[in-house]
Amino acid sequence: KTYRTNSIGMFQALKNFFSPTTAATPDDNNNNIPIQLAEDRDVVSLTDIALNTEEFEELLRKHSNPKIISRLTLKGTQVSVLPPVIGKFVSITKLNLSRNQISLLPWSIFYLQELEEFDLSNNYIVELPKTLGYLKKLKIFDLRDNQIQFIPSEFILLESLSAVFLEGNPTLKSPPANDIPTDVQGLRAYLSHRHNRSDAFISCRYYYTYKSHIPSLLDLTVRCIMEYKLEYLSCLWVPPNLKHHIHKEENDKEAQLHVMKCTVCNNYFSSKKNFEVHHC
Repeated sequence: KTYRTNSIGMFQALKNFFSPTTAATPDDNNNNIPIQLAEDRDVVSLTDIALNTEEFEELLRKHSNPKIISRLTLKGTQVSVLPPVIGKFVSITKLNLSRNQISLLPWSIFYLQELEEFDLSNNYIVELPKTLGYLKKLKIFDLRDNQIQFIPSEFILLESLSAVFLEGNPTLKSPPANDIPTDVQGLRAYLSHRHNRSDAFISCRYYYTYKSHIPSLLDLTVRCIMEYKLEYLSCLWVPPNLKHHIHKEENDKEAQLHVMKCTVCNNYFSSKKNFEVHHC
């Protein structure tokens, strides 16, 4: 991917963040600069440059040695979706994605098992993937100034978490925006209480869940993994493509019509997602 050199400031920034051999001089014929991430640096910083989601994804894909990067900063760009290829950068310990336009995180964030500090402040995040709960080394998580509606119960599994920042999320429903726990212990207590509630109709099977056609082997595999709640993300025998497919099936299933009744507040809900986000 290339960028037009209509900004001297942008060109200087790129020279600072990329190796001299990969940041070329302007071409008088097309006024474009080819850009690549430096292959021999463990710290990468991309700040206040014109970079969109597709261009950022291609930069990550072209990197021949993703395991070398330990710190990645992406601030002040037009990136709206963190690409799934981020899962290849397994050595990252500090990830700063503040001041972008990110609204969606991939399930592959699960592979960043060395991650200790994660800054997602000042974005447009609405929903957090449950796979964030499996980042065992995560210590500091900044989620300020987003549009988050729901904190997944899987956050209970973040054993190393010492600080989490949730201020500036006016759309937060669970926990409610006007009563956000002030510390990690309070958040864990709230999520544990919420996690203990269950569906009074859990043993019922509805007629609209059955299909008349013969399911494919893929459908049967996905159904088996979902029904028995296998931890497929951490299973080496589950191919990445299948993990992506199952994750999508889970999200679709949560949004489907499924009548549920809370055993705590006795209220009824029309989908699993509505059941999970309600506060009682």
